[in-house]
Amino acid sequence: MGEKGPDIGSEARLAQSIDHPSAPSGQMYLVLPTVQDLRELAPVACGFLKQGYLMKILLYGLGTHSAADFLQQDTCILPYTRSSFSALPDILVDDHDLGPIATEVIITSDMGPSEALFLKATIKRQFPLATHIQLPREDLTYTSWMASLSFLELKNWHRPQVDVSVITKDRPKSLRRLITSLSSARFFGDTLSLRFNIDQSLDYETQHLVHHYTWPHGPVFVHHRVKSGG
Repeated sequence: MGEKGPDIGSEARLAQSIDHPSAPSGQMYLVLPTVQDLRELAPVACGFLKQGYLMKILLYGLGTHSAADFLQQDTCILPYTRSSFSALPDILVDDHDLGPIATEVIITSDMGPSEALFLKATIKRQFPLATHIQLPREDLTYTSWMASLSFLELKNWHRPQVDVSVITKDRPKSLRRLITSLSSARFFGDTLSLRFNIDQSLDYETQHLVHHYTWPHGPVFVHHRVKSGG
């Protein structure tokens, strides 16, 4: 956590407007639990500022009183407001200091399922037209690539639909290695469907693996091919 400073938020916004006179027309919120979470997401936040995005950062796990502070990074200063979790609905609605432009993107991370539901309901009520991007807390350190996304790409975060399709026949060891690798990978966005395409004459071990596999990222579909290809 940085030291207290004189109106850092205003200075950062002024510098931003000077460096980016043609800044994007949208604005966003980052809503995170703690300073450590912000530190892990800092490469993304600094990247957004560099692109000229209007951004406000709220940290809701730092006590009961609302106060302003900032996080000093090598490439930027990240001003933030800290508050209690229960005060978020009142703070989120008061975003006039960001300007007259509507908030279009809200990126959040939560400390558990109950916080996730509360954040989702609050954002849906306060900003029904905004894109809500939920990032698992354990994935924040793997998000640096998001800094390269345009504001339009962020707004369309939920639009791409991606499926993983696996074609297999009588190679259970190779299949096990593949799905183990897929399970340990990190996926961002909405649910990711997994489809297995198998022959009806598949060996027992591979069939058992396919039909008893639990995919943590979305639904699993098994398609039986009547006739082998090739």
